[in-house]
Amino acid sequence: MRASVKDAKRVFADDTGWRINGEKCCYHIICSIDKVLEDKAGSARAFGETFKTLFKDAIALWQRYHVGGVDDYTREAQNIT
Repeated sequence: MRASVKDAKRVFADDTGWRINGEKCCYHIICSIDKVLEDKAGSARAFGETFKTLFKDAIALWQRYHVGGVDDYTREAQNIT
């Protein structure tokens, strides 16, 4: 397993320092978006901010769904804009 992770094209470290083959958790995706936004302005920054908001709204919907707080998941997912 270590060899396959070592040879993977995309490897990320999780909070413990373990290397993860090509996957990032949602928190780390948001952190990556924030890092990209540090030097962006204008429409590029607006796009990134909008994407981050939509992504966070989708995560919140998923979390509410899994605790039973969503009556119509499909409808609510379509309303994320």
